Amino acid sequence: MGPGLLSEAVAVEVTVKTVEPTPTAVVVATTTWAEFPLTWGPMLDEVGRFLRSDAAHGLQKQGHNVMLYKDDVPNVEVGVQVSGHSIL
Repeated sequence: MGPGLLSEAVAVEVTVKTVEPTPTAVVVATTTWAEFPLTWGPMLDEVGRFLRSDAAHGLQKQGHNVMLYKDDVPNVEVGVQVSGHSIL
């Protein structure tokens, strides 16, 4: 297909699961959809710097990077799953 043309739709299987909560370390921001592709990387870097600092109190990345889109503004949370629990 040429530029600007839509490709064929692909069928995918989606499974919805209920799982136990997982602790995360995140940065919260209000952004725009146009700015978000440029801001999520630095937000994730900020979480990484925090986890490498003394302030992390032993928290370590354990799992996946996470992005939570809370609404259409968008208000977002970007971070990682972590080991342990800490309220900072």
